[in-house]
Amino acid sequence: MEREMMLGQMHPACEAPSARNPLFPVNRAPLPMMAVRSMAFHDILFLHQHPVWFEKYRARFGSHYHAAQRVEPELVRLFDSGALMAAGGSFC
Repeated sequence: MEREMMLGQMHPACEAPSARNPLFPVNRAPLPMMAVRSMAFHDILFLHQHPVWFEKYRARFGSHYHAAQRVEPELVRLFDSGALMAAGGSFC
């Protein structure tokens, strides 16, 4: 996270679905492997529950949420949730 990089695991039996198509096993691969990639806008799906990780995400992509009508509502909800947790709050 310090370098805004993400790590993904893939293997033949991986059942993790795609973020936008739950029927597509996006991390299924013929051989076990790891992928290292730059942080992407959709990574709010993975980072919103970890305040330190969320702050790295917010520093990189937070300005996109100022025009929230241009962002998918689910991603806005996760961003707002991450911001609340990073501020020390919770939904409970």
